[in-house]
Amino acid sequence: MLRGPIDGGTYDAGNTVSLSWNAGGLGVSYAKLSLSINGGTSWTTIADQKPTSGSVSWAVPSVTTSQAKIKVEGTNTSGSTMASTISTATFSIVGAASSADEDEEIVVPPVNETPAEPDPDSDPNIIGGFSAQSALNATRSINTDLDITPAAEETDVYCVSGSLIKSADNSAVYYCGADGKRYTFPHERIFYTWFEDFDDVIVIDAETLARIPLGGNVMYRPGRRMIKIESDPKVYAVTRGGVLRWVTTENVAREIYGDDWNQMIDDVNVAFFFSYTIGEPITEADLGLF
Repeated sequence: MLRGPIDGGTYDAGNTVSLSWNAGGLGVSYAKLSLSINGGTSWTTIADQKPTSGSVSWAVPSVTTSQAKIKVEGTNTSGSTMASTISTATFSIVGAASSADEDEEIVVPPVNETPAEPDPDSDPNIIGGFSAQSALNATRSINTDLDITPAAEETDVYCVSGSLIKSADNSAVYYCGADGKRYTFPHERIFYTWFEDFDDVIVIDAETLARIPLGGNVMYRPGRRMIKIESDPKVYAVTRGGVLRWVTTENVAREIYGDDWNQMIDDVNVAFFFSYTIGEPITEADLGLF
């Protein structure tokens, strides 16, 4: 969530505007606020290492533009961006007049940001060899796992991508996708493959939650655990996008998950099992390929 200047508004240099945000999510420790004066092509930092939820009084800078936008990013302790939201509002800033030329536009040079390291374009564990750690590294976010793409710029978004949200009067916790939709966790076992606890859940009012459309179900994080259904003895490793790979023998399971492999299996309700697709099995021949 990000609140600040109104869409189509005009603000004079030196005015004070209140900016408020919620930027929680997996691995997020701080919030970073930035200003663009060219519609989002480049960004200048307003405030960094702020709490994941809060507000600041922002002094409008002395620039002139009709394409100003605000962005909030959730960053980790190393400063890498884990989630970000750009405000839907585009506003104008009128800079202070120059003593030399009152009509001169003051230009701020672009700031080149170092982007967060993205997930690989594909999960190499979907075919051939399988490594639990490689599967984890290949899919670090639910956005990546479900192939969730950002919402169109004109879409109203009421939550911060990558954050966990709930209403005060309901215990259900949702994941906010990059598309501005909320995704459900069918049960806690799935939740704990992605998050350690509920400390970063953002409580929002029921009216705002109702404005956020449902997007679908979250699936098990690849590499974290194996799954099966009670009616079938086959055990499956999970890869990106809910592609399941049958772990064909106990030796294969032991090589991938260690001696405690049989403690790394969850039974899944058959109603949710249909959310997954069956891929290639993992055989003895696939061992050692990672």
